[in-house]
Amino acid sequence: KHQWDLTPLEDLALRTGPNDTPIHMVFSTDCSPYQHWQSYQFFLSALRVNQPGRVTQIVSGCTNAEEQSIKDWHAKHISPLSFRFGLHLTPDFSHPSGNSTVTYEFF
Repeated sequence: KHQWDLTPLEDLALRTGPNDTPIHMVFSTDCSPYQHWQSYQFFLSALRVNQPGRVTQIVSGCTNAEEQSIKDWHAKHISPLSFRFGLHLTPDFSHPSGNSTVTYEFF
């Protein structure tokens, strides 16, 4: 529990920005412990300042075990903070195989 936790109604009220403007903040990380810690701080900062809209972390290049660990950790520690906080896992796109069609088809 954090002192700035939101009630379900407060969280629902933040689903959009002023004048019902849709807002979606997206940030990307890899699977390193350092970026994992930074992403946790990013979510907590969004919660603390009552950031409106969705906040999604894109995590790329994890092994299967790392993916499962991140999913479990997100479900336990991030999802309870806000229904607006999401997670999206992708393959490693830092070294494309030369077939850009396959890379773009993922999205």
